[in-house]
Amino acid sequence: MMGGREYLLRPSFEALADIESRTGRSLLEILNDFAGGKAGFKTTATVIWCCHLASRPEPGRAPSLNDIGELIVKEGLFKIAPEALKVLVGVLNRGNDEAKKKVEPTAPITSTAG
Repeated sequence: MMGGREYLLRPSFEALADIESRTGRSLLEILNDFAGGKAGFKTTATVIWCCHLASRPEPGRAPSLNDIGELIVKEGLFKIAPEALKVLVGVLNRGNDEAKKKVEPTAPITSTAG
């Protein structure tokens, strides 16, 4: 949950292609950034926003990329970036039963910040 609202993330092909297009980086490069603690606000917001839009939110309820960015600023990058990383790792681990137990690729973002 960010800003008191739950955002379902669906890492579809469309979302992943959009992430790569908007960042100008491959998914593996982005994953390396997250794993190395180098993913910033824009990359984190882009991952969350693209995957949320792929979940097909109700008309009029889809936030803008800027809205997601502002929520990340409010909640804290160190709280939200790991959730974006989980989604991307989940994509790479599909078909790996052991990884599926550890990562839920369509999990909503949750936060205790209010």
